[in-house]
Amino acid sequence: MARKKSIRSRRELKALLPNEKLKSLARETRFQLRERNLVLDAFVWTIALCFGVGDGRVVAGLLQTYLSVAKVGMRKSSFYEWMTKKTLPVFLQAVLAHMMDALATSTGPGLAGPLGQFRELFCTDSTVIKLHDCLRSLFPGSRTNHSPAALKVHVVQKVSGSGVESVKVTNGKTSDLKAFSVGPWVRGALLLMDLGYYAFRKFARIVENGGSFISRVKNGANPRILRCLRTHRGQAIQVKGKKLKDVLSTMVRQIIDVEVEVQFDRRSYKGTKKRDRKVLRLVGIWDKKEQRYHLYFTNLSPDQLDARGVAEAYRLRWTVELLFRQLKGAHRLDEIPGQNKYTAMAMIYGALISLLVTRTLVEAVRQAMSLTEAETPHERAARVIQRLAKDILRIVVQRPSEVGRIRLDVEGVLLDQIPDPNRASRVLLLDKRRNLKGDRMPETMVA
Repeated sequence: MARKKSIRSRRELKALLPNEKLKSLARETRFQLRERNLVLDAFVWTIALCFGVGDGRVVAGLLQTYLSVAKVGMRKSSFYEWMTKKTLPVFLQAVLAHMMDALATSTGPGLAGPLGQFRELFCTDSTVIKLHDCLRSLFPGSRTNHSPAALKVHVVQKVSGSGVESVKVTNGKTSDLKAFSVGPWVRGALLLMDLGYYAFRKFARIVENGGSFISRVKNGANPRILRCLRTHRGQAIQVKGKKLKDVLSTMVRQIIDVEVEVQFDRRSYKGTKKRDRKVLRLVGIWDKKEQRYHLYFTNLSPDQLDARGVAEAYRLRWTVELLFRQLKGAHRLDEIPGQNKYTAMAMIYGALISLLVTRTLVEAVRQAMSLTEAETPHERAARVIQRLAKDILRIVVQRPSEVGRIRLDVEGVLLDQIPDPNRASRVLLLDKRRNLKGDRMPETMVA
């Protein structure tokens, strides 16, 4: 009996990365100026699909996989030249950027309820990748006793859909704040920011570019309170005009919602720094278990998002933490071998490309079977796709007439094994998130 469902894997992946686009990017980055003995699409798809599979992280393993589909001869030394080429990471970075743009319009769970007013919701974070110690002079790490050589991957992740807004790779000593650039792209969006990006100058730039933000508050912060944004019954403590630390220890209220003034230095211009001030909203939610307030800075008004909503929205930062868990687990981002700096950087971009390819196939399965994210966990899907990686590689690179039967068999396995067999007993991932009172987070935050 013929299957009724089809994910059309070849079409989905070819649409994500067409051959002509690959050739164009290779010329633009000067990775391959003219067609020679390297079969470009076979080379890129070998990295994209077999990067984290078995010995695929070793150049020799990639070579054997490449030769099995390219159908052209190549010496080991020639393949090594391509894998250590200076322009390889530049080329793969361009490939990754194209894939991110292609996935930017992908359908997925959209923003709803209180968050529906924003164009997009972004989370930003970074992770450190340890390298071979011999690369310490090129990529110095921040911990010389543990990771003398390291790269840091900075990611801006979208909460809705499968997209990634931006990726930047720096040496391990580069601060998160320095690697994070604010521009017109934040207009109409809400950014969720950890303490690594804590800077009033950066918050001001987000506001000036038409964006919104929610950030945790550093322990040492002590802004002056301008006014209270909530009405409290009884003999409430008067906080207007006082410093935050002067009143925080005496408060007994469950929610703090006040307007504060902060002062900061603008970026120096011609050797001169300008002192500036900004009025922000400070929200605090009492945590009974930890016996302390969780504090947040934001520029959102109470009409846009109430105090509980600010805390609940900030909890959505777990999506970028989940992204790094997927990269370091299923895609083995933290296992970068080799002593060549260009190969090391190329493999990091390879892991990111591998993740986007996996997400594309998983999204195709979800669409075909009307499944949710909770019903198709990424780690499970990645394991299934990695087992089938070489067959999927053949489907993408070789002629359709040569792999017709293989494609049907592979898609059958994907449709059968990617969905979680225990999905009937699961709830949506978002429902598992708890607010600070221990109640379920409202489903209306993300559809």
